[in-house]
Amino acid sequence: MPKIQSTSVKLRQYVEEFSSTGLKPMAVSSNKRFQVTQHLNTAKHLSNSTIKEKMKQIFIKDSFKDQNSEFSLDLCHAFLDSDIPLWKLHNTTFNKFVQKYTGKHIPDQFTIRKKCVSVLCNEVIDRIRKEIGEGPIYVSIDETTDVDRRYVANVILGLMHEEICSKSYLLTCEELSKCNYQTVGNLFHDALIILWPNDIKYNTFFFYF
Repeated sequence: MPKIQSTSVKLRQYVEEFSSTGLKPMAVSSNKRFQVTQHLNTAKHLSNSTIKEKMKQIFIKDSFKDQNSEFSLDLCHAFLDSDIPLWKLHNTTFNKFVQKYTGKHIPDQFTIRKKCVSVLCNEVIDRIRKEIGEGPIYVSIDETTDVDRRYVANVILGLMHEEICSKSYLLTCEELSKCNYQTVGNLFHDALIILWPNDIKYNTFFFYF
C-alpha cells in the first residue's frame, strides 16, 4: 500500500515552492499542485508580476537619479559651506520659496545626509590629498571638552614649505572616549590613513599637540 503524504508535509512543500513569487499573498482555492501552477499562468497573475517588476525598476532608477542629483548636491554644498544646519531644509517658508522660483523639490534632510554629505566629504578629502601630495606636512591635534564633558579632537594639517604659506585643512573631527596618549595616538594614525590610505608617509610630517 503506497504511503500517504501528510497534510503538514504538503503545506511545507507548497510554501517552499510557491512563496518566492514576491507578490502580495492571496488565497487560492486549490488542493492540487497543478491548480496552483495554473493560477500562476493566468493573465491576472502575469499582469501583477509585470506591474511589480516595472515598479521595482522605477524605484531603483529614481533612487539612483536622486543619489546623483546635481541639485541635491549643490543644495547640500551651499548649506554646509554657509554653516547652515541641514535640518533647516524642513523650514516650510524656505521650501515654498525654492519650489516657487526653481520648480525643484527639496529632498528630506535625512536623504541629503545619507546620499550627499558623504559624496561632498570625499570630494573635499580628494582635494586635500592633491594639495598635500606626499608632503612634507605638519599635523596639529587640538582637543577640547564641551559642556557635556565630551572630549572632541580636531586634526589640522598643511604643507610645510619655506617659500609657500600653505593653507591649513581640518582633516577630521572625532569624539574621544578620554584624552590621553593612547586615544590621541590612535586618532593621529587614523587621520594619516584618511590622508594616505595606501601608504602612510611616516618620514614626511612634523607633529605637534
